[in-house]
Amino acid sequence: MVQRTVYRAAMFDDGERDLGVAGFLVRPVVLSFEWQGWQSPEEKRANVAALHKVAREQGIERILEISTKSPDPLGAVLSPFNLRCWVESAMGLLETSFESLWNGSKLYEGKGPFGTGPFPELYQMAPWESLKDQRNSARVNGLPCGVEVEGRRYPVVAGYDYLYCLVAAPALTGPQWRALESCQGFTEITLAPEASLTCQAGTVALMLALHRRGLLSTALESFERFVTVVTAHEPTRYLPQTRLSGVAHHLDSVVGKAKGAESQPDLFSFS
Repeated sequence: MVQRTVYRAAMFDDGERDLGVAGFLVRPVVLSFEWQGWQSPEEKRANVAALHKVAREQGIERILEISTKSPDPLGAVLSPFNLRCWVESAMGLLETSFESLWNGSKLYEGKGPFGTGPFPELYQMAPWESLKDQRNSARVNGLPCGVEVEGRRYPVVAGYDYLYCLVAAPALTGPQWRALESCQGFTEITLAPEASLTCQAGTVALMLALHRRGLLSTALESFERFVTVVTAHEPTRYLPQTRLSGVAHHLDSVVGKAKGAESQPDLFSFS
C-alpha cells in the first residue's frame, strides 16, 4: 500500500465548513491504495485509476489527475510539462515549459557541486530533461531554499503557487474553467505526501478555490497581493517549516539508496 493526496478546493466563502476544516482554501485528504507498478504507461494509468477508485469510495466523485498521465485532457493541459510560458533570461526572451522554468529557477544553499543557482540554462531543455538534470536534484543539492525568476526571488511554496497560477489561469478557456469548477478533488500520482514541498494538484485546488470566490484576478496582480489574499483565507499555508521538516526527514531516509531500488518514481523534483 502507498499513500497519495487528494486536494479539495473549498466551495465558497464558508466552504471550509463544508469540507470539515475551518480556515482552509484547500483540504488535503491522504488515501492509501495498492501500487500497480511504474514501469509502463499502463501501470501509471492503473495507479491513477486505483487512487481515484479509493477516493470515490470516500465520497469524492469528480477527481482530476493533474499530470501527463491524466486520463482527462484537462489534467494533461494543466501539467507543468505542458503549460507554456515566456521568461526573460540572460539568453534573451525564451519560451519554455513551466516545469523547466521552475526547475531552472531554484536556489540552493550552495552545499552541492553546482553552486546556489538559479540555472536558467535549464529553461532551454525539454521538461523531462530539466527534471532529471543533476542541477535540479535534491539528492545532490539538498532542499531548495527559494526560486529566482527574472531577477525576483520568491519563497518555494508561495512562489510555486503564485507562478503556477500566473501561467495556468490565462491558459484555460471558458469551457475548461467550467469543467474545472465541477471537480471535487485533484491528484498528482507521482508525489507521495511526505516527499514534496510543492504539488501541482494542490496548487490547482488553490487556484480553483480563489476563482470560486472571485479573488483570483485580484490575487494575481502581484506576488505580495497573492500572499495577502491566500493567507487571509488560509493563514497557515505559508508558515515557515509547515512542510519542510517532513520532506527533509523523508529525503534523509532515502539518500544513498541504490538507483533503481525503488519501485516508485523519483519523488524529489519538487515540481
